[in-house]
Amino acid sequence: MKIAIPTMDESTISAHFGHSRAFLILDIVDQQILHREVRSNGQATPQPAKSTQAESGTGHHHHDHGAFAQTLGDCQVILSRGMGPGARTALEQAGLTVVMVANDLPAEEAALAYARGTLHHDAGVSCGGHH
Repeated sequence: MKIAIPTMDESTISAHFGHSRAFLILDIVDQQILHREVRSNGQATPQPAKSTQAESGTGHHHHDHGAFAQTLGDCQVILSRGMGPGARTALEQAGLTVVMVANDLPAEEAALAYARGTLHHDAGVSCGGHH
């Protein structure tokens, strides 16, 4: 199974899917990581500064959610610490399973826990920029 994990540093799970610099792709077979790949997130956007949010009146940002599904379409599962509803809907409609990780685990540890069926997750988690 291929698991995609948004990351800023290739070892931790990003708190915001769309802002992540890259996606760590782990190919797991028999509860072992057989292959590790890093794919750039061409839509990565830095977190807006609070002054910018106050000036514009919003902290919103826009992504092509369908492009996320294309980039990660060969994966079966997405593990994230936070994700807006547009990205989540696009990924799920593309047939990917989206899992919100409740604990602050290293990316590879979370993926192996998912493969074992022991990952604690929270269906209600979203990113701070979405309500």
